[in-house]
Amino acid sequence: VWVMNLLSGGEREVKLPRGAGVPKQVGWSLDGRSLVVSAGAGLYSSAAPPARLDAGAVPAAGRAAAESALAVLLGRPAFARVVPCAEPEALCVAADTGRPGLLARGARDAARWGDDSVMFFVGDAVEIRPLGPGRARRLDWEGVPDRPRQMTVFLAPLR
Repeated sequence: VWVMNLLSGGEREVKLPRGAGVPKQVGWSLDGRSLVVSAGAGLYSSAAPPARLDAGAVPAAGRAAAESALAVLLGRPAFARVVPCAEPEALCVAADTGRPGLLARGARDAARWGDDSVMFFVGDAVEIRPLGPGRARRLDWEGVPDRPRQMTVFLAPLR
């Protein structure tokens, strides 16, 4: 798993324990101080940069918090989450009440984009959609890797 600083372009590798398996999903803790990685049948956590990026198994007592770091929660406080729709290749929004509503067709791998937006892949393009009024926008991305997937974003608070 690689972490990239979008301001500096610097990259660092998060090393998983031997035998952890292939990473499936990555998420940031709400405070941005740690990363959670789902790999194989386990959950792993690592301190976030600039700390050393060596992941260890999440203890049983921390499992619920780790799983919530992997959920794509919308808003702060969270009012809904992004889930796969029953329809293939579609993303839905699920709230506490009612059935999930369609977010986007032909979309995959959603991620929280700060407190006011959500991002997801449409093909290999990244679409960023506001949670309220406004228009969707596309992320300009050069040198796109083959079949990008599972991007996660932590936007540090402004100081």
